[in-house]
Amino acid sequence: MESYEHFIISAVVSLPLIYMVAGFPGIVLFTAYWLYSIAAGTLIDLDHFIISTIRDRNFKEVRLAFSSPKKILTDNNEALDNTIPEWSRYISHVVILIGFPLLLLNYSTVLAELTFAVLLVHLISDIYGSYREYYLE
Repeated sequence: MESYEHFIISAVVSLPLIYMVAGFPGIVLFTAYWLYSIAAGTLIDLDHFIISTIRDRNFKEVRLAFSSPKKILTDNNEALDNTIPEWSRYISHVVILIGFPLLLLNYSTVLAELTFAVLLVHLISDIYGSYREYYLE
């Protein structure tokens, strides 16, 4: 799925997730959690550029990500020269899904749980997007 789709999904799904994890901690903190959830659910796709850099042994895609952020948000797959195999995207997402919340546990249980939930929704929507692309179209 494209980054703008993950942005929309994260914006919608994070509202009930925040309420389930943290209750209603006040409008300011709720808004901060919401913005954080949107960022986490969208920016996890930057790992595609890291994978591409490691695989191709050059920084072309990373330079592209910094020089054209709008292109990255609207057409992430076309921005990468070579398509990254689905399995490597899923593996890197699972590593981030497990590792990042574990690091956040030292800081905040609420942030760790919220991060895990938002990243899990991202991974599930990626799997559904692949299913939709290959089997429904």
